[in-house]
Amino acid sequence: MARYIGPKSKIARKFGEPIFGPDKV
Repeated sequence: MARYIGPKSKIARKFGEPIFGPDKV
């Protein structure tokens, strides 16, 4: 995890998906 986009990454973690998942889409 070298990319932290902020609170959105937290939501992605809640879904158990990487930051490149629901966060970017």
